[in-house]
Amino acid sequence: MKLENLRGLKCFREIMALGSMTEAARSLGMSQPGMSRLLAALEAELGFKLFDRVNGRLQPNSRAQALYEEVDIALQGMERIGALAEDLQKLSAGHLRIVAPPTFAEGALVPVLADFQRLHPQLRISVLAHLRPTAMHMLAARAADCGIGKLPCEHPDIRVRGLLQTRVTCVLPPGHPLLAKPSLTPRDLADEPLILIGHSSTTRSRLLDVFRRHRVMPQARSETNNTSVACAMAEAGVGIALVDELLARNRRPDAAGFMRPLVPELSTEFGFLTARNAREDRTVEAFFAFYKSRLHPAEAMPAEH
Repeated sequence: MKLENLRGLKCFREIMALGSMTEAARSLGMSQPGMSRLLAALEAELGFKLFDRVNGRLQPNSRAQALYEEVDIALQGMERIGALAEDLQKLSAGHLRIVAPPTFAEGALVPVLADFQRLHPQLRISVLAHLRPTAMHMLAARAADCGIGKLPCEHPDIRVRGLLQTRVTCVLPPGHPLLAKPSLTPRDLADEPLILIGHSSTTRSRLLDVFRRHRVMPQARSETNNTSVACAMAEAGVGIALVDELLARNRRPDAAGFMRPLVPELSTEFGFLTARNAREDRTVEAFFAFYKSRLHPAEAMPAEH
């Protein structure tokens, strides 16, 4: 692709991210006419329009929406090459890009990263919060150096090493009568409105199996794909959320007061993920070893999974 059209891709990405050509031009330090010319050249090469003008504003069409994620990942890869060359030239400590689910990225990952960066103050760290399909794509395409994700993970281009395990816990509304119990069974929850993590979750499938074995039909009244949202719904009295304990604990300091373990215990495992064909990177390996060292023995998984 010509350099001019590469700049056009950057313009396209910025418009999609900021929602405005004016803001995109300001962000890139360009004039709006200059950005318009680059965008027109990009559309001419692609052979189709990316935006419609509605009430004087650019609105991305369905083709733009489909193209955006791929363009973003490709440009991140190119930016990584440039950053790596700059790091090598300056002999700096490098740049570590970590991709993780949004709830994990905003909770369990943060204190570990803070301590790791204090040990390596010259290291640049990027935290990329994405759901599983995008995270897998980024790792396989080397747009991220490493990642953390729920197991199992059977992507052919991803290397998986065991990192940590947690358990399913029940997050109850404030003042709920079941808070009087030290733990909860499927029979305790038989008539309660439940908040479950979405249909594609492997944890949800295993959870429903536990209920079936106890001959209980769960009252799944609500669902979401995000642990923080599930916990917020429980706090608002929508129902009892069944979520990973580690992710729930990181949401608020007093979370333990509203949580009760599910019995029988149902564990959730998280793996450390890298591209299968990636060369060994000392920074990635150092971060993996550091994270493992921070875990309580009961939380840690064997690295070989």
